[in-house]
Amino acid sequence: MSKTRILIVEDESIIALDLKTRLERMGYVVTAIASKGEDAFSIASEDKPDIVLMDIKLAGKIDGIQTADRMREFFSLPIIYLSAFSDDATLERAKISQPFGYIVKPVTDQDLRSSIEISLHNHKMQQRIEESEQWLTSMLDSISDGVIATSDKIYIRLINPVAEMLTGWNKKDAVGLPIDRVLHLLNPEDNQPISNLIEEISTWHEKDYILVSRQGMQTPIGAKISIIKNDQGIVNGIVAVFDVDY
Repeated sequence: MSKTRILIVEDESIIALDLKTRLERMGYVVTAIASKGEDAFSIASEDKPDIVLMDIKLAGKIDGIQTADRMREFFSLPIIYLSAFSDDATLERAKISQPFGYIVKPVTDQDLRSSIEISLHNHKMQQRIEESEQWLTSMLDSISDGVIATSDKIYIRLINPVAEMLTGWNKKDAVGLPIDRVLHLLNPEDNQPISNLIEEISTWHEKDYILVSRQGMQTPIGAKISIIKNDQGIVNGIVAVFDVDY
């Protein structure tokens, strides 16, 4: 099994060398030590480490958080922050860049090992989830029905091209919105709006509706709903599948 490769980004040379020695003693490979964020970015693109230990306060034009933001944009790398600061303002800034860990100096061997191993595991799980979502998105994009899925009963997580066309909402605008903002339905018997779509969803299985697009176009549809439950039986999502009712 190949050893985990680690990039250290630390502008205090004594601390950086101490980290390197300790990490190598634990069996990790330190690919490089960078003292500036600008250098860390170029080193990461060449050396391709498995994980980055990033000091928040760095000399140079950009600090550790800004460097992590750039790395997150271009590379899929778990980043662990190292900092002598644990104040609320620093923590809030750090959280925005979505690190996999945050270790307050002085760093112990136990902190290092546990943070690295947990971060690597969580990063691997995140990659698997992203791959599954990419596969699911590709599958949904290829079918002829409109599909909208939510992360719970309310907020849209997925919308395929057919659903975009029928609702008049593009994916960029629709994802994250409540489903009743996008799936605007009328009762075909009296042409009246479904007043409470969330309540309708709770009992909806297969019915006919009139779909009103974002631009006001009305289209008769046949719709099916599947409720997604977790192992405890709690509803954590819905999938609406619909097509034009010719």
